[in-house]
Amino acid sequence: MEYYFAPLEGITGWIYRSAHAKYFPGLDRYYTPFIAANQTHKMKTREKKDVAPANNALYNCIPQVLTKVPEDFVYSVRVLSEMGYTEVNLNLGCPVPTVTTKGKGSAMLGNTDALDRFFDRTFELMESEHLSTGISVKSRIGVSSTDEAIPIYEVFNRYPIREVIVHPRTTKEMYQGETHRDVYEEIRRMSKHPLCYNGNIVKPSDMDAFPHERAVMIGRGLLRNPALVREIQGGPALTPDELFAFFREVQKGYEEEMYGEAPVLAKMKELWWYAGDLFPGADRALKKIKKAKSISEYEMAVNRLKEGLPL
Repeated sequence: MEYYFAPLEGITGWIYRSAHAKYFPGLDRYYTPFIAANQTHKMKTREKKDVAPANNALYNCIPQVLTKVPEDFVYSVRVLSEMGYTEVNLNLGCPVPTVTTKGKGSAMLGNTDALDRFFDRTFELMESEHLSTGISVKSRIGVSSTDEAIPIYEVFNRYPIREVIVHPRTTKEMYQGETHRDVYEEIRRMSKHPLCYNGNIVKPSDMDAFPHERAVMIGRGLLRNPALVREIQGGPALTPDELFAFFREVQKGYEEEMYGEAPVLAKMKELWWYAGDLFPGADRALKKIKKAKSISEYEMAVNRLKEGLPL
């Protein structure tokens, strides 16, 4: 089985990915937060840094692109191909309103005719430009109803997509409730493409439902416990020393790249929001981390947490 680290916008950038691969090796792929392709055909400085090959040398990195325009997507594919990437992932799964109100991300699943035209034009352009870069897709199972799933995946079946990563929820469901495993199994039976399951894997026992899966993608579960894949594979459990050393490495990377303490603090607090429940009974120390107004206050709070309860 292969294990992928899901992209999470604003969190799993190259600094976090590099530190994670150093302290918790063993994942097969890391996906970048999406590059927002547009008609200017220019990447933001942040996006350039995030996909720069030199910043992603420790692991297998797959860049992800968000757009609804085939020409913009293919331009991004060409640029990424020139950087040395052999696969680009198309984001058809983001359910966030700031994305879907623009007709992008999982909103594209709401019109299968338009989705079909997107892929038809995309692969036509790629053939005309002699681009052999593999195209994978990260998708959901509909916008408002699971009844939309099969028509969507029938569109995918018409095109030479390398892999489809399936998050078995609708856009409307966001990340709430149980995933629709029955719909995923139905997709598995009819899909012509290799599939990867994504959703609600937060502890090793969650993998009991996937004894024969070829690949799984994990996002929030790995943010909560960065050693989750190691534990799934039968390796040792996460230790406090590992977690603190890993977070210190991430913090150091942010301090070298960001200007001022405020953005570094915001990044580190977000990581503790996910990992904090590994420390039951440490509410006071975690609250001090949340309320820290400077790096020194933050580090004092982390040290207090270190001296407190074990994982």
